Amino acid sequence: VFDGTAWLTAAQIADLAGLGQKNPSGTVNRWKQQRQIFALNHRGQDWYPKYALDDDFRPHPAIAQVIDALPDWKAERLASWFESKSSTLGGERPREVLAFDAPRVIAAAQRVAMAEAHNG
Repeated sequence: VFDGTAWLTAAQIADLAGLGQKNPSGTVNRWKQQRQIFALNHRGQDWYPKYALDDDFRPHPAIAQVIDALPDWKAERLASWFESKSSTLGGERPREVLAFDAPRVIAAAQRVAMAEAHNG
């Protein structure tokens, strides 16, 4: 999942988003705590997928909706889902579709949740 897309630290996001100098990483960490975005921890450092951010380097609104649709999923599973080709999305990866058709990605996540509940 690390090879498929760019990953950023909280400090990098804070810098790109212009969050200021007073505890800039705190805002990014708060986004994670509020389940607006997710991160993978690698060697003691949180890494956030760039596709989960909008053009202003703020959380893409659809990410929170995907996380809400799949509430029990850990960050690693979410990252794998975003990276995996989806038959629901015509063989494209959710991260590839997110930028131009976020509602389809949200619907795909909701379908996964319903399938898991049904098979549960």
